[in-house]
Amino acid sequence: MENFFYDIALPLPLRQSFTYQHNDKLAKGTRVVVPFRNRKLVGYVLRKKTNSKIKSIKRIEKVLDEYSLLDIASCDLINWISDYYKAPIGEVYKSFFPPLLRKGNSIDNSIELFKITNLGLLINKDSLKRAKKQSEALEVFQSKKELSVSGLKAHNISRAIVKELERKTYVEKKVSVKQNPVSKNKINKLKWTSILPKKKTKANSHHFFTVKNKKIFTHIKFNIFPDGGVARLRLYGSIGKSEKFKNKKINLASLLDGASVIACNNEHFGKAENILAPGKAKNMGDGWETRRRRGKGNDWLILNCIEGSFIDKIEISTHHFKGNFPSHCSLQAAYLSSKSSKQI
Repeated sequence: MENFFYDIALPLPLRQSFTYQHNDKLAKGTRVVVPFRNRKLVGYVLRKKTNSKIKSIKRIEKVLDEYSLLDIASCDLINWISDYYKAPIGEVYKSFFPPLLRKGNSIDNSIELFKITNLGLLINKDSLKRAKKQSEALEVFQSKKELSVSGLKAHNISRAIVKELERKTYVEKKVSVKQNPVSKNKINKLKWTSILPKKKTKANSHHFFTVKNKKIFTHIKFNIFPDGGVARLRLYGSIGKSEKFKNKKINLASLLDGASVIACNNEHFGKAENILAPGKAKNMGDGWETRRRRGKGNDWLILNCIEGSFIDKIEISTHHFKGNFPSHCSLQAAYLSSKSSKQI
């Protein structure tokens, strides 16, 4: 069995790292539990070492994360803060995590789903005419069959309304479903086609672009340069495989019709899925906003639009974002089969 050696940063007032060994490969920034003298501490993987001259090396007792919760840019920022302010790197890493994760708690990567019951499908919404909001919510559930927490928010359904529908056995809460982490390697291997080259954007504005590419796509990669906030993204086109929507122009990036964000590199100030929400953004917090970049590169997100889509026009809104809007943006598209889409 192969042994790997790692430099681990510990949350101690010491400007040094400690070497431990483990049988598996670990990504930079992964949280681990290691022995330190007569106690156990939550440490953070700094780097893998090719070998170690130390004869007796303690082992990592537990790996807390299946994949690193920090991206490379965040790890680089931590290194910069530690070097610039002469701060112990382990304590800087610790400050990047919320209190529960600092203590070694596992991250909850599950989602709540609410599903309509057989009774809910059969019941007439008019029977709830005295409870207008419940009636409207039931109509949405009858159409969508199940909704996540973000889906409830998109349809403006409160948890109190859902609880009332649960009490009446019209809706039931499903067992939490585990979300598989997105594989960055698989994303990087995708063949992206540029449908919108790098375009300049303005503050607090709506931007409209025409797409000349007539190919069918299923996934979109939206890039902003170098960072900033975007209120809404709209992709107008038609569904190539549906007779129902043939020759009709619809918004293919609508949260209400099944589009979703499957990956993004940063959501520091605002959730990425906000840009798919219906209507205009209420404020900056209702859009997607990333943290400020101190190095090279750009921020991005990937969304799956309605399967088999022709994209004709693009609308990008930086409404409410004035001093923190991206200077440029671009879009790339790819076609993936249903099987390939599930793999990423």
